[in-house]
Amino acid sequence: MERDRGFSFKLLVPPRVNTGQVSAVRPRGITENCEEVINSVHKTYSKYFDQEKTMPLSTKSIPGQLYSKLFDEVEKIKCWKVKVDSDTVQKERKLQENKRTIETQRKAIQELQFGNESLSIKLEEQISENEDLINKNNAIQNLCNILKDTFERSAEKMHLFECEREETHHLFMENNESIQVNILISASFCEQQYEHLQRSNAENESLIQKLQNAEQQCKESEVSVSIYLLDLHRYPQCVWSKVYLYFTEKSGSLFNISNYLYKLFNADVFFLQINSLHEQTQNLKRLNEEDHQKLWKELESKSAFAAELENEVILDLFFVFSTEAIKNKEDSEIKCQYKITDMVTLMEKNKVQYQYDRMVEEKDAQLDEYKRKEMEAVAHGKSLELELLKHETENDCLKKQLSAEITEKVYRIRTPPSGDKSASLGKSTAVFDPSSDSSDQSDILVSNFYFRLISKCEPFCRLTSFQIQSPITHRSPGKSLKQAAMKRMRDAGWTAVTGCDKKKKTREKIFA
Repeated sequence: MERDRGFSFKLLVPPRVNTGQVSAVRPRGITENCEEVINSVHKTYSKYFDQEKTMPLSTKSIPGQLYSKLFDEVEKIKCWKVKVDSDTVQKERKLQENKRTIETQRKAIQELQFGNESLSIKLEEQISENEDLINKNNAIQNLCNILKDTFERSAEKMHLFECEREETHHLFMENNESIQVNILISASFCEQQYEHLQRSNAENESLIQKLQNAEQQCKESEVSVSIYLLDLHRYPQCVWSKVYLYFTEKSGSLFNISNYLYKLFNADVFFLQINSLHEQTQNLKRLNEEDHQKLWKELESKSAFAAELENEVILDLFFVFSTEAIKNKEDSEIKCQYKITDMVTLMEKNKVQYQYDRMVEEKDAQLDEYKRKEMEAVAHGKSLELELLKHETENDCLKKQLSAEITEKVYRIRTPPSGDKSASLGKSTAVFDPSSDSSDQSDILVSNFYFRLISKCEPFCRLTSFQIQSPITHRSPGKSLKQAAMKRMRDAGWTAVTGCDKKKKTREKIFA
């Protein structure tokens, strides 16, 4: 009965892999080949299942052909399994490479974030410094505006002062010429007046001596005249008394009387002489008065001359004051020159301030460039984050595909219980499967040939596993580029900081 049933077997194929997931990921050439192999295997399985349904079970099936076909299919399955394993190994290797690239990109992103934070801190400090500089610049601009106003006012005043100075210089030149002429005239006049004074002084001294002599003579004459007058007043009284006594005592002779009369006549002559002397004294007094008037007139003329001399002295004082005024004017001109030098220094300071403003504008432009570079770096970091997210999504998809593809494929073969056919198969062992569903208690046949194929394929699998364990260390070129960009950004930050320090030092030197 068992022989009449013939040799019937059935391959238990695992569920098909969802090809939609594989096509969605779009794997490379290896996965496409694997799909082709899987589709070919499925097609062959479907063909064989159809042939099983159409083949007669007892008479037409030849066991040798079936075993050869079975072994061919097993070899194909083994090849397909090896290909699938190699594909999984390659995918795992790609996953590891992607993980490494993701880690490197994460590290680069972290470094960029740290660099961005440091740059943001430096930018905040520099912004605060720029605000301080802007405030200082505003204060300096206000001072410059005030200085400009003062410069304009001082320029107007200087213009007026120059006009006045020219006028005063012209007047001074005229006054100087007139003063020099007056000095020459006054010098000659002083010499003449000095000589005239000497002469007048000599004449005055001689006249004073004459006056003194005349006064003495007048006094002597007055004394003598007074004496004569007293004598005259006394003499007639005495004479008359004597005459009276003479006439009374002796009633003398005529001769005596005539003598006495002669004496009286002489007395009258003497009296006439006295009168003439009196007239001479009066004439002398009149002459003395005339001399006094002449001397008074001379004194008035001399006083006028002294007044003129005083005027000349006043002119000399005016000359002295004019020289002092000239000195003061020269001092004022020197002060104006000092002010002009101060104005020139202030203008130079304004030029330096303008240069400093230009430097500040250049530094602001550099800061704007640094900000723009920072924004570009932030955008680049965001793009890297998006790329990381894409890589992570791709890795998740690949993991899902690998988890779906890596499934244990179990192949079951139904074996007949006949002993002759089992002997004709050579060294084959029948292992009873208690979990089989056959009502005839058909067993699963595990062939030694299957184990031989596995033993033959083991070195290839070991080689592939060894290749997986030691993949080639892949260095992405983006890491070096990122490191170079980080170095540039750090150098730019340090140059900006050193530039700020230099700018502070120059500002302190300018406003020191």
